[in-house]
Amino acid sequence: MQPQKYRNLYIFLAWLLGGILFSTMLLKSRYALNASVCSGIKVKIDFSKGTHFVDENGIKKIITGQLPNRNVNSAVRDIDLAKIESYLEMNPHIENAELYFDFNGKLWAEIAQRTPLLRVVNAQNISYYISEEGQKMPVSDDFSARVPVATGYINDNNKTDGIIDAPIVQQIYNLCLYLKNNEFLNALVEQIYVNTESDLILIPKIGKQRIVLGNADDLESKFKKLIIFYEQAMPNVGWNTYQTINLKYANQILCTRR
Repeated sequence: MQPQKYRNLYIFLAWLLGGILFSTMLLKSRYALNASVCSGIKVKIDFSKGTHFVDENGIKKIITGQLPNRNVNSAVRDIDLAKIESYLEMNPHIENAELYFDFNGKLWAEIAQRTPLLRVVNAQNISYYISEEGQKMPVSDDFSARVPVATGYINDNNKTDGIIDAPIVQQIYNLCLYLKNNEFLNALVEQIYVNTESDLILIPKIGKQRIVLGNADDLESKFKKLIIFYEQAMPNVGWNTYQTINLKYANQILCTRR
């Protein structure tokens, strides 16, 4: 028993000494880093969802503008990473920004972009995107996202960033979230039109009919009717027979022929 106790004590002391040495080295490295100057900026942007609202040069320019005296070679201790992260995240196209220094003094910025869910062109012809999280985003001159477009009598505060501010836009957003989570419907709908009665009208990629949805309530029931109609009626009557397919009313579909 005695040798086993000594062996356990040696193992404990070895781990304790190793931890102290590691902590000391880490503190020395941090002290040396804080005493050094920034050796440059590296940017990593997540493009995995095909979104290209921001680019490396633009992010570097923003970061440089927030450095002391706009000097990339500023002292590391004088650079407020949290402040720069917050400033970057004020950009409506940026969902998250993570900044850190490596042990060579290089400033790294990892950027996650917001993912557009739909594009709105309101009644005043002002255009903006809405992200999957429900945030408005300005359109870009350099990138156009392939998402459903909502047009028509859409009245809001005409701002292209911030939160959703109009009930009709909230309905469109709820609708597009539903469409996104259904593979068939997501592939079917390319445009949403809002008429003078605030009805949501879907314009499909196939066929020439217009699908009158009404509001965005009870979407599951409405689209269940539509899918059954597509599967059972359309193959028999033809895809271009009807001008409108009205899903507004419970337990029925009203169609008008051309």
